[in-house]
Amino acid sequence: MRFGSALRNFFGLNMNYNKRRAMYWYKKACEGNMADACNNLATCYYSEGKKEEAISLYKKAVNLGSVLAKKNLRGLL
Repeated sequence: MRFGSALRNFFGLNMNYNKRRAMYWYKKACEGNMADACNNLATCYYSEGKKEEAISLYKKAVNLGSVLAKKNLRGLL
């Protein structure tokens, strides 16, 4: 549910695009150890120039089994 809410907000499938709301739900889902949510939250942080936070979240996503996070992390290091 949380991850789905984040995706709908991030991609604007709700009436209005809301990056902050999407990030809130990605964070909740990441705290629940959803690898894709951690990866997407890391991407949001990186787009805001928060590289250290992004790297930390990419590493968490990799540890949770995300192949995409591994690719994204490799691109940053």
